[in-house]
Amino acid sequence: MAVRNPNGADYGRAPTIDTGRGSLDILDPDINAMFLYSRRARDVAFKDINFLDTAFNTDPWTVSAGGTATTWAQDPTIPGGAIKGVTGTTAATSGLSLFGAPVLQPQYNAGFEARMMASAVTGLRMEIGLIDALTTKTSPAVSDVDGTPTFNAGLTEGALMAWNTGDTITTPRFVSKSAVYTTARGETIMQPYSLPAADQTAWVPTAGEWFTVRVQCFGPPPGSELADATGSVVCMVFDDSNNLVSMVMFDAIEGGLVGGVAPTAMLAPWIFAKAENATSKDIHVAYARYWADRYLS
Repeated sequence: MAVRNPNGADYGRAPTIDTGRGSLDILDPDINAMFLYSRRARDVAFKDINFLDTAFNTDPWTVSAGGTATTWAQDPTIPGGAIKGVTGTTAATSGLSLFGAPVLQPQYNAGFEARMMASAVTGLRMEIGLIDALTTKTSPAVSDVDGTPTFNAGLTEGALMAWNTGDTITTPRFVSKSAVYTTARGETIMQPYSLPAADQTAWVPTAGEWFTVRVQCFGPPPGSELADATGSVVCMVFDDSNNLVSMVMFDAIEGGLVGGVAPTAMLAPWIFAKAENATSKDIHVAYARYWADRYLS
């Protein structure tokens, strides 16, 4: 029996995390093919970063920390490994970030996810997603998450979860900006995903509990010759037990060219946190992974 190899978009939009905590139906060839996506090195670029060493290996990242922040370092108290950064107690100098290599192109079904934990969720600012560049990496990529979001200098393309408890909208939003899809967009991340919109409430991380944010870009569907079908993006959130709790999608085509990212943009993984009050926060990252196809579908 022959099955179509899944691409990056198939992998990234699956409503699960391949942790092995559940069961794998070995009789289903499509499930097997999806499970093996990350192993297809000739066809797939896939990096899985775990923090299992005695010291934090900064090589995959540009690491930045403000003057009152404590930069990222290995935390030996976390089972399975994690790094920890501590925001400062002065808002203007409390930021810390991880910026990866800008080698991910949306038309190749690029995706990124990170598993995070914050010691407190009041007076906190946090971002997780994909951006092309940023002038000051101790500052957030998103200057204002409210309404139509605005962005800081250097960023022309991006799709990310952005959260600022000091803004008018105090819960996390999925936001995007593009030079191609000229109107930026922001939507509040709601939960639970399984309920009708009228029964959902805004999602907010729980202090001291892990959560995972995934941002997935979409290239042309398999067999499609429509290059302008690319550019859509989705944000998915998983809880402490790796259950899908929320999904927000910006369909750049059906959405009237609003909310997408440029198909040929070169994007990098981005993680950012800072304090918005005088109380420092411990920010943990358990793992980060990102992927893209090497060929157009």
